[in-house]
Amino acid sequence: MIDRPSSLAAVKIDETVKLLVLDVDGTLWVNSFDPGRHPPFRRIDANEIVTGDGEVIRLSPGLLELLNQAGEKGVVCSLASIGDPDVVLGILEQFKLPTKFVHPQLGWNGKDAMIEEILRKLELEEGMKISDAEIVFVDDDEKELAKVEARFPGAKLVKAP
Repeated sequence: MIDRPSSLAAVKIDETVKLLVLDVDGTLWVNSFDPGRHPPFRRIDANEIVTGDGEVIRLSPGLLELLNQAGEKGVVCSLASIGDPDVVLGILEQFKLPTKFVHPQLGWNGKDAMIEEILRKLELEEGMKISDAEIVFVDDDEKELAKVEARFPGAKLVKAP
């Protein structure tokens, strides 16, 4: 089942959640995927940056509340997103978010495979074994949510508003 909250702030992180995985384009920020984004990236304010091509990228409403909620509960946060890692990380750096994203997976693989890699690295490098039921995955793409549900049937799936 896919939850459909009115904003990211409405996503509930309960005591069973150990891992929050977020998509980037259309989820972390409101802008859609654009493979043509180029640096330099410059922060305009806490919620907006501008790319070298003049595109203004805005954080999604409720994102900071969701990240703060996860942080308060000791939930590990990570990213699984299609895109150029240098571009995504360059943009993230400018936002100065209060969250460290652990073992982010950015590239061209499916997000189900990316989550598998996050889990593998968490177990191997951090000694954390996380079950399907302890994962929350947030994405704006229904197809990606369905793929993750097929691979991790116990995960909580959230459609980004």
